[in-house]
Amino acid sequence: MTDGVCRWLRITSEEAMAAAESLYNKGLLSYPRTETDSFKEGTDLTALLTLHLTHDTWGGYVGQLLHHAKYEHPRTGKHDDHAHPPIHPTKSVALTSLHDKERKVYEFVTLHFLACCSMDAKGHQTTVHMQMADERFSASGLMILARNYLDIYRFESWSNSVIPVYDKGDVFVLTALTLQAGETAPPPLLTESDLIAKMDMHGIGTDATIAEHINTILKREYSIKVNNNTQFKPTGTSE
Repeated sequence: MTDGVCRWLRITSEEAMAAAESLYNKGLLSYPRTETDSFKEGTDLTALLTLHLTHDTWGGYVGQLLHHAKYEHPRTGKHDDHAHPPIHPTKSVALTSLHDKERKVYEFVTLHFLACCSMDAKGHQTTVHMQMADERFSASGLMILARNYLDIYRFESWSNSVIPVYDKGDVFVLTALTLQAGETAPPPLLTESDLIAKMDMHGIGTDATIAEHINTILKREYSIKVNNNTQFKPTGTSE
């Protein structure tokens, strides 16, 4: 959860965990300090979904899952602490009744849960070859066949790689021709979500402790936050 919340909601891991724990104490979310990403066999997920049928924001989508054969059981993950289920909403509550970060975290967790209970998006990876006079051009992208979970999980999108549906032999009318130039640049500083991803890659911390590790790094001034507190810059103190 922490990585996704930091990346998409632009709040710190410490703020995300504080909001999640507050929602847990209010009975709105399951226990948040868990690495588990698989529901135990026999868990009645349709009962959890039914709680949201009348929700103002996503009730209509839940109705599609339950009443129009759109539901699909979440795939099995790789982590199980044998103590807690994956983080998920335990009650339906109006977003307007929550404040700021709690609202953002509750919505994120719920949309992620609904996406996990949805069918996969479907598309064709396609390469289009075109010829203009003696020059040949090509473009690669996705032709979307069914959006499915993408209809509810706005944090993911295929828009950057989507191309229209083409048929072999289509003829195009040229409307613009642009030649772009560029140069290589050094990699950007890490955002908090980037740092969390690197920590996860190298086995440093868990969802329960990552926020504490990052807070310790900042308190000891091994790194500082720059660019409106969005990126980490090493200070050299830890050398």
